[in-house]
Amino acid sequence: MTEVAGLTVGVIALCGLFNNAVDCFHYVQLGKNFGRDYQTQLLKLDVAQLRLSRWGKAIGLGPDIEAADEDSLAQSTIPKVDAEKTGEILEHIILLFENAEKSSRRQKRHEAGAEAGAEAGAEAGADERDANVNKKALHKKLKTLITGRRGLRDLKERTEWALHYSDQLSVLVRDVGDLVSDLIELFPSANEVQLQLCENEVREVAVEAEVAELSEAAKDQDEMLQKAINNLAPQVGLQPSGISVNVTGGQHSGLILGSNSGKIGDMRWGGA
Repeated sequence: MTEVAGLTVGVIALCGLFNNAVDCFHYVQLGKNFGRDYQTQLLKLDVAQLRLSRWGKAIGLGPDIEAADEDSLAQSTIPKVDAEKTGEILEHIILLFENAEKSSRRQKRHEAGAEAGAEAGAEAGADERDANVNKKALHKKLKTLITGRRGLRDLKERTEWALHYSDQLSVLVRDVGDLVSDLIELFPSANEVQLQLCENEVREVAVEAEVAELSEAAKDQDEMLQKAINNLAPQVGLQPSGISVNVTGGQHSGLILGSNSGKIGDMRWGGA
């Protein structure tokens, strides 16, 4: 029989690593160089954090376990080998943020004027006011969801730091996302719970325009969330439609959300 990580200290250690990994996102700001892309890029970071928090919730990590008594901790069914691998992956996520912060601080010393700040980014994106209103509202809702999962724990007092360029953010989100995928693969039995949590997230967002923004932010990094959006699209006013058509000899498929029109080859849809 596989040895189980039943010792309280083992489970609590995992909780600590998990909570620290989720908290790493809170100290990151985006620099004014993001300009008009500020809100869009911020949502990508939000979705990465949301995905990690969801995984932890699904397997039982977080403040609930930290508050549990010793008897309930002893019932943990996390095999020791998986617990060790999980700890390694969470440590790696934390290290990614530490390395990104060090790189950013070195860059800041060499580049004048690369100061962090949400106001600078928001001003630079003022030409897209309507889109930014939806993105700002979605950002607040996602942060509320994440905060609800982390409970009432106080954040450690740490200096915030900034990413200054989109390629830095893309690398960080990609690498963190790969590691979260590794965590998800370690616990396939939690996938159904994660999908349920995804659907709850979509219901919390609810507003059609914001769900569309969520779908765009989750693209290529959160397959479960995309599936939940597709499942619940009619409930939030979106119109999902899987299409498969022959265009210039090729086979194309895709998901149409909301009110869409356009043309692919000789095919038109939506009154274009």
